[in-house]
Amino acid sequence: METVYSESNSAMPEPSAAALAGEPQPSPWYPTYKESWAVLGWYLLSMLPVVVGAVGLMQWLPKSWQTGVMLLLGTLMQVALVLWLRRRAGPRLAPVAWSGPYDQTWHVPLLLVLLTPCLAASLAPLTWLHLPHWGVDKTFDKMLQTPALVLLLACGAAPVLEEWLFRGTVLPGLVRNYGVRPAVLLSAVLFAVFHMNPGQAAPTFFIGLFLGWLYVRLQSLRVCVLVHFTNNFMAVLALLLSKKPYGGMESVAQTEPATLAVIGVGMVLTALGIRYLHGLTRPAAFSAQLPTGRDLMA
Repeated sequence: METVYSESNSAMPEPSAAALAGEPQPSPWYPTYKESWAVLGWYLLSMLPVVVGAVGLMQWLPKSWQTGVMLLLGTLMQVALVLWLRRRAGPRLAPVAWSGPYDQTWHVPLLLVLLTPCLAASLAPLTWLHLPHWGVDKTFDKMLQTPALVLLLACGAAPVLEEWLFRGTVLPGLVRNYGVRPAVLLSAVLFAVFHMNPGQAAPTFFIGLFLGWLYVRLQSLRVCVLVHFTNNFMAVLALLLSKKPYGGMESVAQTEPATLAVIGVGMVLTALGIRYLHGLTRPAAFSAQLPTGRDLMA
């Protein structure tokens, strides 16, 4: 009999009769807790060739090209990493839902596009923590000198690759192994650590929680990419229009009353939007057992 998880079921399934009888059990879905943290290790290792190659190229590339070439190399390496991880997982890889029942009509995607700036406004107070950016701000400032490159990487490649990795590869297996709540939480933590930047990691963690919950509720990776794209596009557009350096922070005392009002309205609308989506959708059913036979061929 198949075990099905819901959002309230966050524990490991009870041992089956076969397990109690000592019969061999199927391998867990990919990834386990240990394997999910190893994803970050593989990512760091994959960046070593990028760093080495960038150092060599910088000897003869024009200075204005150096940041762009390094970021393009990094993006290509991320593509290779995701493909390699999925191939390495083999039949243990949980299927990913690229499109679900709730993104077939126009109103749910439109709601998410409108909800994303509200979520971003809700997270604005995190800048008051004055967390360090570890030099990432300088890289972003250099990228902003070539807007086309920023739009290509931050708004095109990043949403697709990062959602494919964290919500399409890591999250489904964690949910099937450990339940929804610990899986969404761990995937959000990994998503935040992946950015290697405390100033970026704080809001990224909460966005990761929302995206993980969204994937479980809407059963669609496509809507996660849409939200990720909208968030990044708004951030890039705001930086380009304001012409302020990336990572600029202000204290709550320096924040204008109008900005505080926007933050408050954003929090209210975010809560209402999440409540509406919660009532509109239902969590996906995730099997606790590995598929066999023709299921592995699907």
